[in-house]
Amino acid sequence: MTRTDHANEAGVYEIVVRGQPAASTTGWLGDLEVVSLPGGDCLLRSRRIDQAALYGLVARMRDLGLVLISINRVPESE
Repeated sequence: MTRTDHANEAGVYEIVVRGQPAASTTGWLGDLEVVSLPGGDCLLRSRRIDQAALYGLVARMRDLGLVLISINRVPESE
C-alpha cells in the first residue's frame, strides 16, 4: 500500500482544541465525542471518517475560531 492509498482510507481521529466549544456551536459536532480535558482543553473524537471529511471538519473548526492543538489518527476499537 502506498502512502497515497493510506491517506485516502477512513480512520478514527482525536482532535484537541484549546478551551471548550461554546454551547451555541456544538450543533456542528454531529457524531463527534466531546471530552473535557484537565487544564480546560477539549478532545473531539471522530467516528470513522475519510480525509475529505477530516479537512472539512478542520475548516469548520477554523471558521468557529477554535484553536487547534493536535490531530492524531488512533487505532479503531473493535
